[in-house]
Amino acid sequence: MVIAARSEAELASVEREILSAGGRAARAQVDLSRAGGARRVIEAALGSFGTIDILVNNAAILHDTEFLDVTEEEWDSVMSVNLRAPFLLSQAALRIMKEKRAGYIINISSTAALQVPATLTTYGTSKKALTGLSEALYETAKEHGVKVIVICPGMTDTEMLRGSTPGAG
Repeated sequence: MVIAARSEAELASVEREILSAGGRAARAQVDLSRAGGARRVIEAALGSFGTIDILVNNAAILHDTEFLDVTEEEWDSVMSVNLRAPFLLSQAALRIMKEKRAGYIINISSTAALQVPATLTTYGTSKKALTGLSEALYETAKEHGVKVIVICPGMTDTEMLRGSTPGAG
């Protein structure tokens, strides 16, 4: 498994859990809001395991901001991580998976995509767009034997959620 995060401490902690359970892990310390972050994740997977069988797009950030108060910087940062990164990662992974005619791409959306709360304008909008991206990806991938799934979980106990408004998830 390749794990990616901005924090070296988080990567080390998750890697220890994977190794203690008997798994194999590679790490990619990246900021997915930056150009090249997705590329480094794919390179880590190929360098460590030679291929990609499953991609889980789970990285997300959230700003707890009312619609009229959302700044361009907030909008751009959320869309970069929550939408552009899954697009780039999926595109790169699909190129590899289609050669094998096998693979899974799993996009983690949110129930906030089903009805976007006013205080979660950027997050909810990005997750709704991720659902649309998943539909387009599904249509492209199916002819190559690759499965695409989008999951919309409710609130999950994460550090991101603990710092936000109820209704995020």
